[in-house]
Amino acid sequence: MAGGTVSSIIKCVIKKPYVTSLVVNGETKTNQHDVTLSFEKEILLLRTIAPHDHIVNFFGVLPSNEIVIEYVSDKNLYTIFDDNIIISDSTKIKWFGQILSAIVHIHHHEFAHGDISPGNILITDDDDVKLCDFGRSTTKNQRIYPSTHPFMSPELMNNKTVDGKRCDSYALGILLVCLEMNKEIVLSYDDVSEGKRPSELSDIKLFKHVIHGYLADESNRVLPSMDQLILVEERM
Repeated sequence: MAGGTVSSIIKCVIKKPYVTSLVVNGETKTNQHDVTLSFEKEILLLRTIAPHDHIVNFFGVLPSNEIVIEYVSDKNLYTIFDDNIIISDSTKIKWFGQILSAIVHIHHHEFAHGDISPGNILITDDDDVKLCDFGRSTTKNQRIYPSTHPFMSPELMNNKTVDGKRCDSYALGILLVCLEMNKEIVLSYDDVSEGKRPSELSDIKLFKHVIHGYLADESNRVLPSMDQLILVEERM
């Protein structure tokens, strides 16, 4: 019996380091260090963690130091909000569970994502979600770099934390406010820095049993756990 092989074509994205320079007062400034560090962080995480259904698939690094990952789609939560697409409660809970599962998986491998925000939640053609962009990821006690506003925690904004996992929790809490309200919320830098919470919290019903734990002060903040999905599903 003749043997054979089966192959398939997979659409990929090649992430290239994008270095820029600017001359200021006769001195050339460049983002070379920041770009290199971001790529090193992303490569380390993707090479370390096990594959996960709700994290973009990683295929390797080219000799030119370019990262090869799967192409998911051009849709993310930002585009969903911008297009005013109404999301059903059941889909919101499904997406919460998938995002939560991805974060728990990353935390299990002793990493923090570092930039959980709508632009990093990709929507697949099957209406599932995948977490991407690990350029701000950290391991324990590493320096944590500023992330996307308003998903950056108050203690991170004030440069008073080394706990990346709890920063992820805060970002998840703000993300859930956006997801339930079906829009990107507005919160000033001063409000975040002073520890103020979104005014929309009073309207939260679907995620109210978990969201306050994510947005608590750092010392009392709840870390992501799959038990929280059960809590939401039971009270739907």
